[in-house]
Amino acid sequence: MSSVFRIVLFLYGIFLTYLLLREPTSMGFCPVLFKGWDKAAHFVTFALLGIFFLFSFPGMKRFYYFCILISYAFFTEILQDETDNGRSLEFLDVVADSLGVTSAYFVHSKMEPLIAKIFSRFY
Repeated sequence: MSSVFRIVLFLYGIFLTYLLLREPTSMGFCPVLFKGWDKAAHFVTFALLGIFFLFSFPGMKRFYYFCILISYAFFTEILQDETDNGRSLEFLDVVADSLGVTSAYFVHSKMEPLIAKIFSRFY
């Protein structure tokens, strides 16, 4: 089961890195849905990343999980600031990323038995 999630994690990681480092205008017009929508987007994308990560590496210790994903959040924000693509480092983005990673950890702990039961039928 974890090999399927590792492929999904790899592809999602590439996609997420592209989204985080691309120029803001490169995908055309993006309407502002509500104030702070970009923080909500950071939260959701990192929550998904956390879920994929936890299912890819089921035995990983909590400390390493948080260190790896929060380091990735800081790393992408630093890269946004260093590249000249119209983006800048925002601490609140890292906070939203960290909250998404944290919520994924708690959601995973509740849904892991259910997902394992569903996938056990296929593997």
